[in-house]
Amino acid sequence: MKIYVKFGKAHVGPLSPQEVADKVVSGEIPLSAKMFSKELGGKWIKLKGHPALPFPEGHSAGNRKSRNIILLIVLLLLCGSAARTVTYLMREKSSDKALASVAKRMESAVGLVVAEKRGDTGWVRHSFATAWAWKKDIFLTNAHVVEGAEHYMKNGFRIYVVLNQSPSERFYVTGLSKHPHYRPDSVSSNGKEVPFSYDVGALQIEGTLPTRFKLADKSTLHSLKAGERVAYLGFPMENLVNNGVDVDSPIANMQSGIITAVSDFDQGDSGPKNNLLIRHNMGCTGGASGSPIFNRDGDVVAILNAINMTGQIVGVNEAGEPIVARAPSAVMINFAQRVDLIFDLPQPSSAIPELENIE
Repeated sequence: MKIYVKFGKAHVGPLSPQEVADKVVSGEIPLSAKMFSKELGGKWIKLKGHPALPFPEGHSAGNRKSRNIILLIVLLLLCGSAARTVTYLMREKSSDKALASVAKRMESAVGLVVAEKRGDTGWVRHSFATAWAWKKDIFLTNAHVVEGAEHYMKNGFRIYVVLNQSPSERFYVTGLSKHPHYRPDSVSSNGKEVPFSYDVGALQIEGTLPTRFKLADKSTLHSLKAGERVAYLGFPMENLVNNGVDVDSPIANMQSGIITAVSDFDQGDSGPKNNLLIRHNMGCTGGASGSPIFNRDGDVVAILNAINMTGQIVGVNEAGEPIVARAPSAVMINFAQRVDLIFDLPQPSSAIPELENIE
């Protein structure tokens, strides 16, 4: 602890608490002096009745009385510091409880995106992403998830979304939409390597969705900043045990963390309107794409879309060459698209191939 003391025109410091105590006992510093320390509230306060000074043993009864008063004040100050710490921890715990409450309340608004078709030995099903309910017949996700759905459909698959913890609730996709400025590569207009930009999309479905997320309002989105606690609910799958999910009866995972940065797609600052890239520290991997990122009020602020990856050798092939798999970076900085990008989505197309009825 660094303490600065002033009395009259004299200024002394920085000193340790023991040094201040010694100088008070020796008379070099009067008890009418004032001291400043960031650890003691960051304000100039009188030594008399306030300083946190461990007075040495062996001085007069008067000094001993002053020491006892000071020690009492030290305890009070420490209690105040502890109370602030406890308040902070309780607030963080309260945030996590609030986020968990949202996840529970909205569990049926999140679904697993699945591609299926009839094979020689029965139905073939591949789960590959996350989507979440916005309107009565619209799931929101990423544009690259929509591209994946298009690829599956070209190969004879039909796409549906099965609701979290509700295996009987399947909604077949009848239309697709992706942002008109979506870039499927990782290079921006000025040549910088960046995560996918404008990576939002929609899946129109048959039927009516029972529970739907609410979007954060404009003022909330424009005021997002590093340090805000958020969470997502989705289906991370890549390189997880048993693919991380039961395709026939999916259970979503919740992760909570903080926003680590808010920027434009070049990772610079272009102001609230154009800072559409949200970085966060929530663990995720392939399959979590499309997950809703929400605040403690339950409002969606962003859509999870990309991950900082690194290469990981997982084996050797027959030619003796290393087999390299993707693995999330330990730095734990991942990416999301601010949710208001969805307002630029075109109407979903209805060019879904005619397939045989699902049994």
